[in-house]
Amino acid sequence: MTWYDGLEHVVRESEPLAPFTWLRIGGNAEFFAEPTNIDELQQLIRRCSDQNISIRVLGAGSQILVADSGVKGLVIHLG
Repeated sequence: MTWYDGLEHVVRESEPLAPFTWLRIGGNAEFFAEPTNIDELQQLIRRCSDQNISIRVLGAGSQILVADSGVKGLVIHLG
């Protein structure tokens, strides 16, 4: 059982972030999600809040550098 039960189609673990940035560099996200609707986004935010998991939002990736060590918590891709 995971914090994202029922959202397995949206959440991936240890997802490389380099493909989502313009410079194509950087490490992995501990958790990565691409919600397809507002309900999924709300569920992700609520569950992360309940589990004390940090959230980062990623847009088009043009103004970001990701550390090689990656990002802890959930990265939500809305770009």
